[in-house]
Amino acid sequence: MQSARIHPNDDMFHGSTEHYASVGTQMADFVSHAASLANARSPKVLELPCGYGRVTRQLVTRFDPAQIHVADIMVPPVDFCAEEFGVHAYSIVDPVYEFKNVPDEFFDVAALGSLITHLSGHNART
Repeated sequence: MQSARIHPNDDMFHGSTEHYASVGTQMADFVSHAASLANARSPKVLELPCGYGRVTRQLVTRFDPAQIHVADIMVPPVDFCAEEFGVHAYSIVDPVYEFKNVPDEFFDVAALGSLITHLSGHNART
């Protein structure tokens, strides 16, 4: 189920649905390739951070939403992804680099597209 709805607060959307979709598709292509390398037919995927679902909307067209887990430090985007795409969603709480709210499970693929850019210098080094 792919949603055409882009959340009005999605700061990754800059007016071009074509560009927005192409960036999400590119990351989903990387996830698909990684799943293939792992020989995972129905991979359990972790997307972190998920934002308002630029990549998530592409992932749910390729994989079972029940196998997709998304997380972010911002609660509204996490809630949006859960409601809009039917994925498992988790809000990250302090200390953010410990990922306490993300289940300690095995994931076939972890898509960490812009994680480092979201961490402070201190947290990125720890």
